[in-house]
Amino acid sequence: MIPLFLLAVFAAKAQEAEDAATKPDTVLEKGTVSGMVFNENNQPVMGAEIYVYDGSDIIGSATSDSAGKYLTNRMLTGTYDLVTKYKGYNRQTVKGIMVKAWQDTKQDFNLVPMPVKVDTPRADAVKIIAVPVHRRPWWRRK
Repeated sequence: MIPLFLLAVFAAKAQEAEDAATKPDTVLEKGTVSGMVFNENNQPVMGAEIYVYDGSDIIGSATSDSAGKYLTNRMLTGTYDLVTKYKGYNRQTVKGIMVKAWQDTKQDFNLVPMPVKVDTPRADAVKIIAVPVHRRPWWRRK
């Protein structure tokens, strides 16, 4: 005769196997985003920062290498926004990047330089200041 305890364990394991066959996969499926960052002359940009946003939360980041290439850390499948920053260039945002399970999503950036602000002197901005000439004090004047 089979002990009642072993029969209960066997039944529980059989139920787990049946549940696993009918439930969706609980393994976290992840993917990555990669690409290149170029400047206005189509030259690779080293040191550009790429951030992955889920709403207002940063969930991943990367920095471009000397060849302009970047690769984010693995993230859950879903739709995200990418933002790239580099000193002297306008920030670029790409919305709605789809990250798929076990795949690498490609997204390149072509950075646009910030406009250079040149301050030119204005003619009406010049103020002439009169400097008094050294004179004798009033009590020493003749």
